[in-house]
Amino acid sequence: MAQTSGPGKTDSQTDPPRDGGDPPRETLPTVIVLEYGKKKTKKRGSSKNSRRLIDIEYRVSKAMHRVSRAVNDGVETYLDKRDKSERRRRDGAIVDVYENAAGGVAEAASKSSYVLNDIAKAFNTRYRRKQFRRILRGLPVIR
Repeated sequence: MAQTSGPGKTDSQTDPPRDGGDPPRETLPTVIVLEYGKKKTKKRGSSKNSRRLIDIEYRVSKAMHRVSRAVNDGVETYLDKRDKSERRRRDGAIVDVYENAAGGVAEAASKSSYVLNDIAKAFNTRYRRKQFRRILRGLPVIR
């Protein structure tokens, strides 16, 4: 049975709740303040020159990545050929060192042959083509 602290009221109506929460109170209206006149500043894009540098950097880093993969593949090819020579005969790795190295270098060269193309694409712009034509016009014509 609930104890009463006054006429017609129980403890739960007058005492704060035991769970530590705030006693129930009136809800206040939510006020939203809108600020007019302040524009959100738009992030500036990169300039034409910096975009060009970003493109060159991307293509050159792609070419360097291609070279590093090619060298890695060439070294792996050399090691595989060396191990095979070692298994085939006594001192096989030393006897076949030139052939094994040539195979590894050939593998690396064939995989990295696209690097020049990547770098050429990085520098092939309208400005460079016009500059090249201007240089060619300045050269004397031999007849």
